[in-house]
Amino acid sequence: MTASPPESALAPYLDRSYALVLRAIAQSGAASVDAYTEWRALTPLSAVPFAQHRAFPMLADFVTRENIAEREYERLRGVSRNLFTRNAANLHHLRQVLDLMAQQTIAPILLSGLALHAHKAVRLDGMVLGALELLIPAAQFHVAQDLFKANAYRPASERPAPDNASWHPPSSDCLIILRTSPLPSLTNPHFVQECIAASHMHQFQDRHVRVLSPTELLFCACVQPAIHDDIACFTAILQGHALLATVPNAIDWVALQARIRRHGLQAYALAYFQFLTQHTAHDVPSTFMAALNATVRQDNIDEWMADRQRPTERPIGPKLRKAYRDLRFFRHSPSTLVGKIIRGMTRPLSR
Repeated sequence: MTASPPESALAPYLDRSYALVLRAIAQSGAASVDAYTEWRALTPLSAVPFAQHRAFPMLADFVTRENIAEREYERLRGVSRNLFTRNAANLHHLRQVLDLMAQQTIAPILLSGLALHAHKAVRLDGMVLGALELLIPAAQFHVAQDLFKANAYRPASERPAPDNASWHPPSSDCLIILRTSPLPSLTNPHFVQECIAASHMHQFQDRHVRVLSPTELLFCACVQPAIHDDIACFTAILQGHALLATVPNAIDWVALQARIRRHGLQAYALAYFQFLTQHTAHDVPSTFMAALNATVRQDNIDEWMADRQRPTERPIGPKLRKAYRDLRFFRHSPSTLVGKIIRGMTRPLSR
């Protein structure tokens, strides 16, 4: 058996400025104050990376809790107020969507930020809700889209993928994403059915809805494929932090480890959890981390490193190797994979 590469073979999940923000909001006392002080010395708030704005509400809470003199406190708190207003408007659209789908007995499952809010892992003024992401059973996917068309919803793309489609409500820029799988990088029907079976029924926005389970949410966060994008990466880190801070006992670490290994995603998860455990005090089982490190292989790392490049910048070799791994580790059906390859080859030609 090939020996596992050392942990140092993986580059940091995010740079030090993100680590300092995470330490400030996830730790307490001197450690968090020191992290915040170092972060504030790096650049003015007006010039911090846009992705870090997602942590401004939590940083405002931190400043209040630690009684720190922050001359730009109102900028931090202003983001919280704006988020609350925007999120409340988006949840209004969600209620309309849920009622519309109920007419056709479509029972979507809440994903991502919506699921975190339903699990009470985040407050409405403490997160960027962003797009409203809903998992739709594959058999009802086209029914849901026809329902949107009939009610004057506008498609966000002229060429939607067969497994996800983005829509805007009438007279609104709110983005609603319908998916047939929680992850675009993993559409295996068995995985989707496991997620549906493990989903929880919640009372949310005065409606009974199904919500992705905490274990599935953490899986989706730790192996999310857009690791070239700081916004996607930091959002995933904040989601993991929220889950481990509020519902740590709901995580099935054995099932999580098994799924990561089954789909050959050890490098993604290892880089993610290394960053999360190094900069927070969350109790991630040492056996889980040891198992990840013991099973990561150089081909795992090569794929992860290739994905750190933007898709348009990746050469054909890594793309073909990824297609092989997608088949080998049962991430997609062969027909789905062929469709993804064709769309990837033809998309630049249509611009």
